[in-house]
Amino acid sequence: MSSAQCRIFLFTYRRSHLLGRALQSLLSQTFTRWVCEVHNDDPTDPEPGRLVDQLGDARISIIDHQVNLGAMASYNLAFTDMSEPYMAMLQDDNWWNEDFLASMIGLLEQRPEAEVAVSNQWLAVEQADGSWQHPGKSVHPVEDRVYEIQWPHWNAVAGARYADGATVMRSDRLAAMVVPDEAPFDLVEAIRERTFRFPILFAADPKAHFAVTRETARGRTHGLYGACQAWLATAFFRDVGMDSSTVGQWVARKSQAPVPPWTLLILCGLAGPDSRWLWRWIPLGGWLRFLAGALKRPAQFWQTIWALRKDHVVRQFIDRVTGDQAGNLKKPGRFNDEEVLCLD
Repeated sequence: MSSAQCRIFLFTYRRSHLLGRALQSLLSQTFTRWVCEVHNDDPTDPEPGRLVDQLGDARISIIDHQVNLGAMASYNLAFTDMSEPYMAMLQDDNWWNEDFLASMIGLLEQRPEAEVAVSNQWLAVEQADGSWQHPGKSVHPVEDRVYEIQWPHWNAVAGARYADGATVMRSDRLAAMVVPDEAPFDLVEAIRERTFRFPILFAADPKAHFAVTRETARGRTHGLYGACQAWLATAFFRDVGMDSSTVGQWVARKSQAPVPPWTLLILCGLAGPDSRWLWRWIPLGGWLRFLAGALKRPAQFWQTIWALRKDHVVRQFIDRVTGDQAGNLKKPGRFNDEEVLCLD
């Protein structure tokens, strides 16, 4: 009988030149009671299997998909029954510090009521010559603190604190976290986070690395991407019950970001008349920026408009899980600030 405590799913697609780095970061973990499934989503690529064979570690197995499943369907394979109490995912282009698993599993063991622990991530940027620049920047501010993230938090309107490649989660409720295969891969974290039981434990000291690659073999469904962002936001504001004052605080906060929320708010109103009250915060410049984008990329614009009005399976899923999440709120109508935990 296996003594493994964590099952790792390592997903790869035509990037064997990066896969070795991810595998080495896994082999260097101070927490050693794990098993790993390397999922190769290119049936014609023998390199992932060769890499795994060269390592000769019985904890690591290779699964070559018989057909190309695509990113979403591949990742959903991780959300299934397993005997190990913990599950984690790793992408071929990302990697972990040696204490990542020990730290995240340690947090969950200290807080048995939490089901998800997430690490901050260092950014690594691929250069034209194939080298990597490490600018010393992280996705979130670096601190030696652990935060308890309750829902709804400030990033949850159309985003998430959860990150696929920087998370360990308990395995007893994985089937409830399966996201429709039709969802845009770039938004899977924002959608999946709405299926979680909160709080999320967030470690601000980065234990993982997120790679900003020059190219990706995964495509983005542009029209559906914009529509899903709008569906996430409209469901959020509808079900959480935010009043005008609270929404105004969110708009003021987001308007200082590199990408202001004007396009998102416009798309919310286009998704249905019940959300057009959000337009009151859009300045003239926001409308002009939106129109300029529509003229510059008319095909993408009309794809988004067409997708917005459909009763899509992803929209149905977002509405359902957002409603379920909102139904558990103790104090509807407000954002939750992050609470700093003191864990010994």
